[in-house]
Amino acid sequence: MFLQKIRQFIEYRKKFKRLSKELLFKVACKNQTARRLQLDHWLSQARSLSLLTKQQLVDSFYELVNAQGIDNSAYQLWLICQLPLNANSDYDESCFLTLGKDVQLISGASQLIAQAFHENPQVLLIYTDHDELDEYGNRVNPHFKPDWNIDLFYSINYLGESIFIRQAWYQSLKIEPQVSVEDVLWKLLPKLQSSQILHLPVICYSSLGAKQALESSETNPLIASITGAEMAIGHLKASRYLLFPLPKDLPLISLIIPTKDQLKLLQACVYSILEKTSYSNYEIIIIDNNSQLSETLAWLDSIRESCNKVRVLKYEKSFNYSAINNFAVNQAKGSIVGLINNDIEVINSNWLTEMLRQACRPEIACVGAKLYYPDGRIQHAGVILGSGGGSGHAHRYYAGDAEGYMGRLNLVQNFSAVTGACLLVRKSLYEAVGGLNEVDLPIAWSDIDLCLKLKQRGYRNLWTPYAELYHHESVSRGRDRTKQQRKRYLAEKAYMQRTWGEWMYQDPCYNPNLTVIGEGFSLGLPIKSCKD
Repeated sequence: MFLQKIRQFIEYRKKFKRLSKELLFKVACKNQTARRLQLDHWLSQARSLSLLTKQQLVDSFYELVNAQGIDNSAYQLWLICQLPLNANSDYDESCFLTLGKDVQLISGASQLIAQAFHENPQVLLIYTDHDELDEYGNRVNPHFKPDWNIDLFYSINYLGESIFIRQAWYQSLKIEPQVSVEDVLWKLLPKLQSSQILHLPVICYSSLGAKQALESSETNPLIASITGAEMAIGHLKASRYLLFPLPKDLPLISLIIPTKDQLKLLQACVYSILEKTSYSNYEIIIIDNNSQLSETLAWLDSIRESCNKVRVLKYEKSFNYSAINNFAVNQAKGSIVGLINNDIEVINSNWLTEMLRQACRPEIACVGAKLYYPDGRIQHAGVILGSGGGSGHAHRYYAGDAEGYMGRLNLVQNFSAVTGACLLVRKSLYEAVGGLNEVDLPIAWSDIDLCLKLKQRGYRNLWTPYAELYHHESVSRGRDRTKQQRKRYLAEKAYMQRTWGEWMYQDPCYNPNLTVIGEGFSLGLPIKSCKD
């Protein structure tokens, strides 16, 4: 058994060494002139190997890669193996203010922040990753944060207990002293563009009060005036749920469901929408792609005649997911379109209302839902680009009632993409970018591509945990297992990597310190440290 683990470890190590040649970390990742560091996986570092026996190395490696979330004992090992980051001390540290209390800066942090401000003259505010100190002084619970994620910040102060602000700019604002970093942030938010906020994915400080930042949020009167939303208590103790207003004239939503036979799945999907959805102004468009079974055809005729909310359209060409949905959107009467798989089932009655309140915001493009497997585990909670060399679903297989990493399973937030299994978007935006790519992405990836086309235009994609549905993943069409299907899948994946290379390899809504081997927010590449 031990020898088998060693062989597996050697194979993993070879794979990581190949990957390491392609993975670069930018100290200031929003500026192309920033210093870049070539990374090798920490397992290949000789000085790390000398600290461990083979058994410890193998066991620790599996612990790091396979854990759901970050175990503190694994984190202690990982800290030992961190790569040094020698901060340049030639920059003036007096150029910025550190706002925060009960924090301990890591050695080299001040120089690194000063350097980042120097190399990014447009940046006015910097935040970094951090960890916590437990009662024994051990560094635990690392907070590996996404790049600026405004909807996540609306939900909770994920930035932490310390931020760094360009001093001259801050003093010019003449802001009165505040009681907390969060108060300062809400004061500054209307005065900042997203390009002026920089996230350094480097642990630069340790919080002395473990978890205080996630347990002491206060209602702030600025929130309503800044966001135009009402505030409710979120799923987590310190979180907020902003109820953005619905339009005065509630729009028609066209829910598009492609299908071919699989009658039981289709019936469960359609009846759950009809029976459980509280929002009433919608139509269901079923696209029949060459169903053959007599019971399916009979039911389609029956539902079309008996329910005025349902239309059935024929698509008689060969299966092309993108073309089918584009055909349906062209026929849709609603100003909002929803892409819905026929293996989806509604859980909570307000799912469509919650997705709509986000989709109607002018700055938001695609809106995704919280999807569960039939056994209650998480199937989709946003898409992570780069996972497995392509993309994966955040928190897949987590327990349905789990909080997730940094509470992210229960917080409205931005993702680079969301799955097309249940996706809402304004029809005008869908059409503005040409809809789904029928030519290069006929089956897979076209939903991710749609999200990225809209992100490229400056819109934000969003995931909400307040819309909950079941997803019998790939039950209807099946998975790509034949040689021809696999060839087509790899060709589509290569297209995505060519087209969206930067985002596909470093998702701004994730963190380069976290693994891209799985989807569980466990430790990945060597930690980015300020330590000399």
